[in-house]
Amino acid sequence: MWDYNKKEDVPWYSFKNDIIELQLPDSISSIGKYAFSDLSQVTQIVLPQTITAIGDYAFSGCKLAKFSDLRLEQTDKLLRL
Repeated sequence: MWDYNKKEDVPWYSFKNDIIELQLPDSISSIGKYAFSDLSQVTQIVLPQTITAIGDYAFSGCKLAKFSDLRLEQTDKLLRL
């Protein structure tokens, strides 16, 4: 997934208040900088075991009710967080 220079650059930023759940497909191996920042309505994020890197500020501003709402499927491939 691309790195973005600022959160306003992500293609879905104008929908940030409408997105309530993220479930990324197995075809994703990395999450770029600012990719999902400011998704204030998200209640659950599910990341596949194929994720090897998560960029800076990728989820900043996401207001999950609790950390357990962020699920990373069992993996030994995550190299950079």
